Amino acid sequence: MKKLKEQRRELRFPNSFPIKLIVDNRIAYKGIIKDIGQKGAFVITKGPFRIGQKLILGFRSSEMKYERKKCSVKRSVPDGIGILFD
Repeated sequence: MKKLKEQRRELRFPNSFPIKLIVDNRIAYKGIIKDIGQKGAFVITKGPFRIGQKLILGFRSSEMKYERKKCSVKRSVPDGIGILFD
């Protein structure tokens, strides 16, 4: 199997914390952040996502404060989605 060339310009950091993906102002999917960087993240999740779809990422910060971050789907693969932060 051919290894894909890394195309990101920013570093991503391995991570693992639960998130919620909000679509149309309702919690639609749950997931786990696999890696995260300044401009985006990879989320392990299931569901039909389309490239360019607008989402809100909901999560608890390290201070246990609930945060929301606007994002969009950059890529979708069987085990999850790559997202870009707005």
